[in-house]
Amino acid sequence: MAYALDIGSCPVASFNKMAVKELLDLPAHVEPALIITLGYPKEIPKPPRRRPLDRGGTC
Repeated sequence: MAYALDIGSCPVASFNKMAVKELLDLPAHVEPALIITLGYPKEIPKPPRRRPLDRGGTC
């Protein structure tokens, strides 16, 4: 939905969990696992080109 509204997003897994718990006053049993940042980018980059599948190898 964010992309449809021209909002950029980025998941962040490396952050101070104790600081987030204190800042948001989270209960003791809640453990934050991921933060998603949102914002309006100056421009929306094109997605990177995908590498072709290797059809000769095994799985």
